[in-house]
Amino acid sequence: MTAPGRDKAARNPSHGGRGILRAGALVSGLTLFSRVLGLARDMLMAQFLGRGAAAGAFYLAWVLPNLFRRLFGEGALAAAFIPRFHKEWDRRGPEAARLLFAQVSGTMLLFLSLLALLGLGILWAVPLETLASLFSRSTSAPLSYARLFRELATLLLPYMVPVCFLGLLGGALQTRGHFALPALAPVVLNLFWIACLLLGGWILGYRGGKLGLFLAVGILAGGAAQVLLQVPALARKGILVLPRLGLKSEGVREVGKNMAPAVLGLAVFQVNSLLDQVMAATLVPEVGGNAVLFYANRLFQFPLALIGTALAVASLPAFAAKAQRGEMEELSSLFALSSRTVLFFAIPAALGLGLLAYPLLSLLFVHPGGRFSFADAMETARVLQFLAAGLPFVCLAQLATRVHYAMDDFKSPVRAGTILVGLNLVLNLLLVGPLGVAGLALATTTTSFLLALALVGRFPRLGVPPAWREMLPSAGRILLLSLGMGGVILLLRAWTASSPSWVALFLPLLVGGASFLLPAALFHLPEWKLFLRAWRKG
Repeated sequence: MTAPGRDKAARNPSHGGRGILRAGALVSGLTLFSRVLGLARDMLMAQFLGRGAAAGAFYLAWVLPNLFRRLFGEGALAAAFIPRFHKEWDRRGPEAARLLFAQVSGTMLLFLSLLALLGLGILWAVPLETLASLFSRSTSAPLSYARLFRELATLLLPYMVPVCFLGLLGGALQTRGHFALPALAPVVLNLFWIACLLLGGWILGYRGGKLGLFLAVGILAGGAAQVLLQVPALARKGILVLPRLGLKSEGVREVGKNMAPAVLGLAVFQVNSLLDQVMAATLVPEVGGNAVLFYANRLFQFPLALIGTALAVASLPAFAAKAQRGEMEELSSLFALSSRTVLFFAIPAALGLGLLAYPLLSLLFVHPGGRFSFADAMETARVLQFLAAGLPFVCLAQLATRVHYAMDDFKSPVRAGTILVGLNLVLNLLLVGPLGVAGLALATTTTSFLLALALVGRFPRLGVPPAWREMLPSAGRILLLSLGMGGVILLLRAWTASSPSWVALFLPLLVGGASFLLPAALFHLPEWKLFLRAWRKG
């Protein structure tokens, strides 16, 4: 007899290859909207705060809640919860799945609240003079810098509670084939962020640390609004339940057991980003080094979210469904399809972003009367070029990690993650001296490449057929076309060297993009045909 919910789960459009691409396209489209707002937000941040002490203190204070958002809200919590939730719904029915959801929700809220309180306690237990000593190399006023950092961190650290809880709500909705509202949540935060900058900076005239504190309060309000946005969809899908403690629940224990190692395995890039931010704020002998890294990373996150993260979010429920049913060949095919689609966009995006980094930063962030200079744009462009080189590897690592978690393999990503976080720290220390902030970016790209290689290479040990035969020829074709595109961009960059920033950016971007896409379509590149066919038939 078919298990309760099995037929419905089988019909879920996110569980097949075309479903992944359709769901990925939906998430990517909504993420694009969010990223456009985020770009406007970053432009306002550069206009009002630039790369000075207030910007450095704010971005450093933002590191911890942002790290927990990526670890729990976008990573380990969903990766540990989705397979178990899918199993409960598929085998025991909706009531069992709802009970698991309620118990995990209540337990996670308790855990996150205690974690936030612990962080605040540690923050205020450290003497201000000790905290200031960490910034003695990067600023001439370390005591005032440390005081502002602690005030900002006090307001921003509690944001980790709603944003991580949001990851659980989004995971439940994605399992039931609903991707829209979870993808819209970042839009809400960006709207709150922009509103606070406009209100505080333009209308109230706040500057420096005062504007940062005003903004931190607005971010907390935005976190609450992000959670409330999910309630209507939870009700429609029949999974709106009150959180309850489930410390003794076998399902909660399994989710917690899997989530703990998943934090390391899934979050190598995020942990590396944390190390980069801290080292840029403390070891680079110039104030605001971490602000430069933040602006570069924000532009890097734009294509990463649209390409890698969107498909990774859409793929986990489908990977989990195939793994639960023992369909290893189909799982390998889904991974290969997702990887080829990712590489088709990630490789040319990485090359284009690196070649156009300076005109992009100049156009977006350098404005009359603003606090971000052409010299700042040049330094940030160098950092962005090193980050962009790692885009395809980060995208593949996100997909490969989710295959491991779908197969209930949490040990392999932990081992690889632990080793590579340590390697990233060593590379940071070696490269930050000769290369400055750019050395931190190069270290992150190196470890991202090694992580992707290690995770995909371990597929055969999981019983999943290797995907190299499909991936490597595909990557070769895409790289060849991308190199041709890069040559076109370089020629146009030289031709527009003395032109305004918008001409130096958009002309190479448009012509270069056409030089990649047109041959792909004319020569019937398999990846282009695969994507179009899956989208049209979906």
